[in-house]
Amino acid sequence: MLEETLSQPQYKTIRLAAGDRALYESMFKMEPRKFISRPKFLTTMRLVYGFELANLDRVCDNGLLGRLNTLYSSFDVMSKNEMDWRCMVLMLEMCHDRKKVRRSEERRTAGAKRQQHTIHHYR
Repeated sequence: MLEETLSQPQYKTIRLAAGDRALYESMFKMEPRKFISRPKFLTTMRLVYGFELANLDRVCDNGLLGRLNTLYSSFDVMSKNEMDWRCMVLMLEMCHDRKKVRRSEERRTAGAKRQQHTIHHYR
């Protein structure tokens, strides 16, 4: 799953927006209009994340290439070789936010359990 790939430590510092090398800005530089072609999409992902996708001197990551192609196809519903890249970036942001909310809830639950244990211990 692409979400799992992008949550790996080497990709955590890459911003989705609001930065010179952020995904949104890089997509906009590659294609300022609404739709991006598959080759431009793959090139942008390779440039932003450093994915090994189009190597001439070594093997590329075919599993990752397949996930990116699946992602592209899921947004290219009319099979016209055009994807609304802003919707894709928004989807990634929503997945990222969902993970932050989940981690926050886990921390809050763990803190409440510690507090409950401390209160019980001193009674």
